[in-house]
Amino acid sequence: MGKNDSVEVPTVPDFTPSTIKYGDTVIAQTYKDANGNVVTEYLQSEEDKALKEWRQSQISELEPNINVFSDELLQQWEDIATAKENQSVEQFNALWDPIAKSTREDLWSRGLADSSIAADVQKNQDEVKADALESIANDYTAELQDLENNELSNRYAYLYYLNDGLENMTQDAFTAMTTGLLSSNTTNSNNIDTWKTLLNQYNYEQSNSSGSSWFYPLF
Repeated sequence: MGKNDSVEVPTVPDFTPSTIKYGDTVIAQTYKDANGNVVTEYLQSEEDKALKEWRQSQISELEPNINVFSDELLQQWEDIATAKENQSVEQFNALWDPIAKSTREDLWSRGLADSSIAADVQKNQDEVKADALESIANDYTAELQDLENNELSNRYAYLYYLNDGLENMTQDAFTAMTTGLLSSNTTNSNNIDTWKTLLNQYNYEQSNSSGSSWFYPLF
């Protein structure tokens, strides 16, 4: 008895491409190119491309000068700090001057205007006022520093936001491509396993048709 030549030998399955969708949109695909290389691509939307380019341009513009402040901004900070300083001085004087005046008038009414007591009181008042004005001046310096720190904090927070956005986009692309490649590998691996099974079955049937009792699976 001869072999059954009417049954075709199972052929090796062609590579099956795969796609990954987000909703109705294909975001990744795996295929074989003209050279037989398996290629996995992330298909970025035009909106995402524009967003990525915008983020990159913002980072390129911000990073080199992130610690540099324009003359206009420095002047703006100085104006803010000066206005607060002047307001504090006015508020202090409004409270302090009547008290100091009342104390001096009380001494004069007692005939102590030229006494050592009046001199000591005057000295004490001068020291208190000087300390208060020094504290206000320190507040002016602290205000400038706070304005600078807030500006830097906002800039670095914005830079982090931009970089984080780019990293998320990269991670999304990596995840889509990895998922696509795994899906393709699974599909094509199953196809190869099916082909091996069919080929072993074919060889078995051909062996039986030829009357041979010897058959070894190829896989």
